[in-house]
Amino acid sequence: EMGELGFMGLVVPEAYGGLELDKVTSVLAADRMGAAGAFSVAYSAHSGIGTLPLVYYGTAAQKDRYLGKIASGEWSAAYCLTEPGAGSDAMGGTTTAVLSPDGKHYLLDGTKQFITNGCGDLCVVLARSEAGSKGLAGLSLFLVPRSQGGHDNYTVARPEDKLVIRGSATCELAFDGSRGEL
Repeated sequence: EMGELGFMGLVVPEAYGGLELDKVTSVLAADRMGAAGAFSVAYSAHSGIGTLPLVYYGTAAQKDRYLGKIASGEWSAAYCLTEPGAGSDAMGGTTTAVLSPDGKHYLLDGTKQFITNGCGDLCVVLARSEAGSKGLAGLSLFLVPRSQGGHDNYTVARPEDKLVIRGSATCELAFDGSRGEL
């Protein structure tokens, strides 16, 4: 229902099915959403950190492929930073991405934990790669869809059984040669 009302794509450009509203409106919606308890966590992860990297930095082809599904609420989006050995210290993460032999995509390996919406459809994954060598310590963001060619592209290794905030799925994800795009 939130997708039908436009809330899942407040900042997504209209060309991709969003409302293309300003940041102040987005912040006001997030503030009001706080009253929805645990749902607000899933909503904020989806419409903020799960969507904005694609809106700001995605290619036209990536935006065409993913933003309509994200803005409509058909797909949920997640941001994957936290790792078992590093917590949310981006510089301490060990997930890697290497260019596939055919040069068409990246292969990601590593584990992410405590990922809100990790059981969803599209992950924005922070990983070390040569592609990011011009940026911050070789880190780049990769788009990793849950399904590739009809098969799971990564494994939801363990959904967290939480004491609170049970209205949002928080999962551990395992990437083992998972296909992603820069």
